[in-house]
Amino acid sequence: MPRRLPTSSEMRRFEADAVDTMRDRCAVLRYTDDAQDARGMPTWTYVPGEVVPCGYSLRTRREVLGGAQVPVEVSSLRLPLSEAVTTLDRIKLTTRAGRELASPIIYEITDLRPGVAQWMLDIKQAADPQRGL
Repeated sequence: MPRRLPTSSEMRRFEADAVDTMRDRCAVLRYTDDAQDARGMPTWTYVPGEVVPCGYSLRTRREVLGGAQVPVEVSSLRLPLSEAVTTLDRIKLTTRAGRELASPIIYEITDLRPGVAQWMLDIKQAADPQRGL
């Protein structure tokens, strides 16, 4: 039996449902290479976007390292499909489960894939969170 594509009204409903389940807030820090350093060399900066709903998730898995099992934390994030994002951008998590973070956390995007009604991102904490901001 052939599959049918969702109608535009069904897609809008899927996207609205996805956003309704996003209980966190974050801003996409958009990558730009228009800036120059003190020596006139091109450098990158990040321009903060508006704060939008997002869904942050932290999972723990075990990996073998030198014959021992060690826990590894893996972070992922969901963003609305309407939010333009690339793997060069960064994510600034500002609110977690309705509570504003005292110190927002900056993440690098390690993988980015479109879902049915949302962006799915694998993220890791930025090693240099203030670089380019």
